[in-house]
Amino acid sequence: MIEGFNVTLTLSRGEAVPVLRDNLPVAMDRLMDAQAAMFAAPDAKTDFDDQTIHHFTRGVYGREFRMPAGQTVMSKIHRHDCFFVMLEGEMLIAGNQGKRHVKAGDWFITEPGAKRCVHALTDVRCMTFHGSQERDFAALEAELIEPEETPAQIAMECDLIGRVF
Repeated sequence: MIEGFNVTLTLSRGEAVPVLRDNLPVAMDRLMDAQAAMFAAPDAKTDFDDQTIHHFTRGVYGREFRMPAGQTVMSKIHRHDCFFVMLEGEMLIAGNQGKRHVKAGDWFITEPGAKRCVHALTDVRCMTFHGSQERDFAALEAELIEPEETPAQIAMECDLIGRVF
């Protein structure tokens, strides 16, 4: 059981889900500070090819992402809205658009400008769906992601999310 819930969200399937503490957004400077701390760590991971599966159909790019339990990942900044679907597992999300505790079957819309720090409580499989005709990864990145000074997607085997909350 995770302590400190006092707000709930009603998700698409009608389930009430606890939201961590106050559900207030995390300031972007706190997210960037956490990202810099992760990047400076000797065990920081910045290559996610082994955790990512790409799916394409006419006009839709699906990015499937897998995380082992205990991994904390800082996301990139999204340029456009997209669907986020939790396929398997359970994780905590803290970002500039609020905080969530999500489980398999939950979904929400990621708004433009979203940046998140996520922590896998269990092994996780999630997916985002983006409107795009593009199939080239460099072009997709340029179309969907805001550029950042430090590598944006960073992971560690830790519970850094406590520092972000």
